[in-house]
Amino acid sequence: VAKEKKKVAEEAKSVAKEKKKAEEETKVVAKGKKKAGEEAKLVAKEKKKVAEEAKSVAKEKKKAEEETKIVAKEKKKAEEEAKFVAEEKEQAEEEAKFLAKFLEKAERRNMTKGVEAAQAKAEVAKKATKKTAKKASTKAKTVAKSTTATEKSPVVKKASTTAAPVDDWASLAESTLKRKTVAQLTEYLTGKGVLSTDGSGKSLKKAELLEAVKSL
Repeated sequence: VAKEKKKVAEEAKSVAKEKKKAEEETKVVAKGKKKAGEEAKLVAKEKKKVAEEAKSVAKEKKKAEEETKIVAKEKKKAEEEAKFVAEEKEQAEEEAKFLAKFLEKAERRNMTKGVEAAQAKAEVAKKATKKTAKKASTKAKTVAKSTTATEKSPVVKKASTTAAPVDDWASLAESTLKRKTVAQLTEYLTGKGVLSTDGSGKSLKKAELLEAVKSL
């Protein structure tokens, strides 16, 4: 009985030892579980922080994409405006060239027309001058019989002025023609299709206007 009792006491001691060991292991497990829980919380916290940063990055990325779209749109608009300006400039240059050609052609046409008209008027003026001179000479001879030599010149001039057509100033007497003003001479030449300006566009002087009238 004493042997059995001893054996039971040893088993009880062994069971107590195992129980203590199990309790220590339970404490270790509990401690590990607590540490794991804290680590899990830390991981969750880091995960949340990463998610927020990712969300912020995505927001910034979206903002950058929108700004890029706006810049691209503004660039396209600027290119279209530049293209429009270039087209307007090209059209204006073409219109300027066309206008220059038109003016040059019109000027040549007017000059040609003026020359032709001047030549035709010159022929008519020559014929009229010859007829006028002949009539004036005949009348002067008649008047010369009853007047002095000093009165012949006025009579000839009067006959010449009267016989000359009003529209043909080239056949007018020198003194009559010189009494014309610059404005009258300019208006007359313009009416005949003759330019009253020089190559640089400046108005001709009275002496030059008189020569131009005489050349008609």
